[in-house]
Formats: sequence, structure tokens, C-alpha cells
Amino acid sequence: MSLMRNNAAIRPLPTGTNLKSNQKENYQALLTANEDNELLTLFWASYLSDLETKYKLIYHPGKELFQIYYHPGKTNAANKQIVHEVTQKINQINQDWNKIEQTMTSFQEYSNQELRGELKTAQDELVKLEVNKREFEQSLQNQDLKNSDGLVEEFNKTYREKRNEIQTLFTQNPHVKDLNKIYQDYLSFRQNLIKEYLKSNVKNLDQLLAALVFNPE
Repeated sequence: MSLMRNNAAIRPLPTGTNLKSNQKENYQALLTANEDNELLTLFWASYLSDLETKYKLIYHPGKELFQIYYHPGKTNAANKQIVHEVTQKINQINQDWNKIEQTMTSFQEYSNQELRGELKTAQDELVKLEVNKREFEQSLQNQDLKNSDGLVEEFNKTYREKRNEIQTLFTQNPHVKDLNKIYQDYLSFRQNLIKEYLKSNVKNLDQLLAALVFNPE
């Protein structure tokens, strides 16, 4: 999640400040605020590009706040208009990006259906492991406390080994590996579609959303 979603501050550039920026530095600031998520950063940069030029916006990420500075206008009304336009654009960015993220559920639903057998087997084994753990904890109540440390250490070692074994068997399953390859291809496909959308002069979000839905055929 972008820091800017919850912590964006739109402020006039302080009088006498030496804070300067250019498009490259603004992009780097967005990248930092978006935790190095290149695709989301491209999304922000594309949506804000017109206002960035219009109001000479300067982006400056801090430890807690992402600052968007603008060169103040001549009147309070002008400044309010700048803040209003930037705020509207940020709201649009978040709304559109959330819609894009929601299309990922199409693959999750497909994956859950395809791997229902493997998931059930792994889940059943994990449940057995947790039942065994609870039974062991209950049995400690009847043990000599002087010897319990050694028993707990040995059980925890066996518990970790068994849990890792269950996870490894799942991830190394040929069917799971095949689905993971499909998933990686799907991610690459999505990234290319979104980049093409951002580069296009006429942006049709509904068309993009429809294209992003996973199609197993």
C-alpha cells in the first residue's frame, strides 16, 4: 500500500524554501513513497502528470508523510482550487488502482478451484499438527516440571520440521508448480497491459479491467 493513500499532505511551497524538483526527482519520490512498487509509481506519475506541470508540483517523501508541494497562487481561492484539483486526482488514482487490484481475485478463485485437492490435503495435515500440539501442551500439566524444558525443546523441533515438510510437499507438488508458472505469466501479462494503458492517449478503464480478468483458456 502506498504511503500517500493515508498520509498525503498537499501544501503550498514555503516562502524562501530552497526545495526544488524535476520530473525525474518527482518520480523517485513517488517510487520511495510507494515502497519501490514501479507499476504503482507509474500509475501515480501518469495520473498526476498534467497537474504536476500545471502547478509545478514537488513531491517529497518523509518518514511519516508524503508531501505534495505546489507554488501558491495569488489568492486563497486559487490555492483552494489547486488543493481541490490535486485531492480529486489522488482520490481518482486510489479508486482506479483499487479496481485494478480487485481483478486479481479472478486468478485467486481459479487457483483455489484448481488446487482444492492439494489445499485440502495440506490443510488437513496442518490441522492434525495443531491438534497434536494442543495435546502435547495438555500433557505437560501431568509432567514433572523439572523435565519439561527438554520435552518442549524436542517437541518444538519436531513441530517445526513437520510444518516445514508439509509446506515443502505443497510447494514442490507438480500441479502447484504449474499454477505458479501460470501465475507468474499472468503477472507479467497484467503489468504489460497496465503500462500500455498508462501510455495511451485515450484511457478506457472499463476496457482495461475487463482485459485484466484472468482467462484460463
